[in-house]
Amino acid sequence: LLYCPVGYLPTTLNSIAQCFQCAIGCQSCSNVSSNCTVCSAGYLFYLNTCVLSCPSYMIAADGVCQPCRYPCLTCSNNNTLHC
Repeated sequence: LLYCPVGYLPTTLNSIAQCFQCAIGCQSCSNVSSNCTVCSAGYLFYLNTCVLSCPSYMIAADGVCQPCRYPCLTCSNNNTLHC
């Protein structure tokens, strides 16, 4: 069993245990380097990735991109209902 540092994914390639770096912004990842499970400081969790800002139809809440609620196309003030 291989233990990797934070930000790296343990994997086996050609029967050799190795550590692969998670995608940029990922503090930890699983299965593949682009499947983030925890984001680094300053990044937001969005669709199993870590981004610097949420898409326009979403808002950051507790480090996670949340969709604006209907009928809002955009939202603000940390409120998914504030169009």
